[in-house]
Amino acid sequence: MLMAELLPGPEPWNRVRIPKAGSRSAVTVKNGGAALDLCIAAVIKECHLLTLSLKSQTLDAEVDVLCAVLYSNHNRMGHHKPHLALKQVEQCLKRLKNMNLEDSIQDLSELFSSK
Repeated sequence: MLMAELLPGPEPWNRVRIPKAGSRSAVTVKNGGAALDLCIAAVIKECHLLTLSLKSQTLDAEVDVLCAVLYSNHNRMGHHKPHLALKQVEQCLKRLKNMNLEDSIQDLSELFSSK
């Protein structure tokens, strides 16, 4: 099992490296009925919407703008709280991309689709 590891760094959001999502489990449901079918359909729909959001060019453009703003204002605003908060958002977005959730979500969607 992968555990989060502590990393040195001044910012609290850089001190912990969270490993990639990797847990899997299987549950067999017998005679689920219509309620289960509705839940599965909702999960498949949300997986599709989330995959579209993660692959969105708009998200990539917004991340690029955020990086450019942070870079251009680093010297003037490096220690201001709003600037540090935006750096935290940037770090979270980088981690989101590095987790490669698209593949995990695709696997989940395929598991439900094969029902």
